[in-house]
Amino acid sequence: MTLRLKGKDTSVTITKVGGDEEFMQTKVYRVPVESLEDGRRYSIKAIGIPSISEEVTAVQMSQITELLGLKKRKMES
Repeated sequence: MTLRLKGKDTSVTITKVGGDEEFMQTKVYRVPVESLEDGRRYSIKAIGIPSISEEVTAVQMSQITELLGLKKRKMES
């Protein structure tokens, strides 16, 4: 889906899970939205981010269980 929004140049620092920070040059956009309840229109600001997730590495569930103090309960991934 392409919204064809015109953005303004900006830079942001994103803090990821685990505390890693990533600096990026991107755009800030004004995005029109409409209430489903009363039809009122609003304009919100949104930052363009190429991806909000990526491949994650496997973790040993036994380590998670131990860290959380869960006493070898069955955990599903």
